[in-house]
Amino acid sequence: MEQWSTTAIPPTRRAPYWMEAVNKAYVQLECTVPSRSSAPFFGAITRHELAAVSLSHITSTTQTVLRTPLQISRASEDIFLLSIQVAGAGKLVQDDKTAYLQPGELALYDSTRPYQLLFDQDFEQYVLSLPGSILRNRLHNAEDMTACKITSAQSGTARLLSHMVSELTDCPPSGGPSVDTSLADSLVSILVATLAENLGGLPLQDNTGSVRRDRIKAYVLENLRDPQLNIGKIAKRLDLTPSTVHRA
Repeated sequence: MEQWSTTAIPPTRRAPYWMEAVNKAYVQLECTVPSRSSAPFFGAITRHELAAVSLSHITSTTQTVLRTPLQISRASEDIFLLSIQVAGAGKLVQDDKTAYLQPGELALYDSTRPYQLLFDQDFEQYVLSLPGSILRNRLHNAEDMTACKITSAQSGTARLLSHMVSELTDCPPSGGPSVDTSLADSLVSILVATLAENLGGLPLQDNTGSVRRDRIKAYVLENLRDPQLNIGKIAKRLDLTPSTVHRA
């Protein structure tokens, strides 16, 4: 686990310290914080790796974050990031699309193309990041899904994904590499299911059976406490036949 906080940093040094912290925790970025304010800038990040997936929790005061062509040319990270808004509000801009995020909302963005994250008030987010190749192997044109807001209140898979990310970030597992890998695989499957459920008009690269399996896994995990959970109920909820559920 890695942690960064401006609490013990002198106010005049907080901006450069925060810039360095953000670049270590995510990708190469430009970060601008208010130079004049009635209260000093504050920011804190907690981050840990879960196999190929990275999970982080960030709280901060007002700031603007830019991923520019210059940063992309200097550091060719190929990462997809998913921001889950917890408190405050934020704005994500990528490819002439804008997602305004309120608590309970989430959106995807891609480090291989410029983007902006704009926060005009104190905010809190969880962030899931993973190698671009993993998501592109599962979803065709994953890039088209960036800066498209998903509301967890209207999506069971999004609620499940948000809950898992927050729980695993706040209480990291201690079962070793095999547990980390299993949990990371589950997170990726639920992320794919969330994007497919909410942005399903976009074409999928993965075969239909794999996408169905991801949807089924996400639904089962969300409803494990339901004593009536069975093949028939899963099939009805996902508009599938019982035999299709068995095959998946």
